Amino acid sequence: SILAEFKDRTITQLYCELVSPLNAKCAKCDSIAEYDIDTKVVKCSSCGFEATYDEYIGLMGGRVEDKTWEYVEKERQR
Repeated sequence: SILAEFKDRTITQLYCELVSPLNAKCAKCDSIAEYDIDTKVVKCSSCGFEATYDEYIGLMGGRVEDKTWEYVEKERQR
């Protein structure tokens, strides 16, 4: 059935398959990078950064966590 084909994909993955290529913020230089849905790779033409989607999400998730802790520490010092 058609549902079986999509059952293991997230909404984000399904959306990404409809819109290709997607822009992403480069994890290295903050320029605009491209996410290629077919190869599942994020590439930045500005600095040469390249990572799989999973690696990219891990890097960006770490950056968000770092910024969160920076904010918490700033607020504690007030």
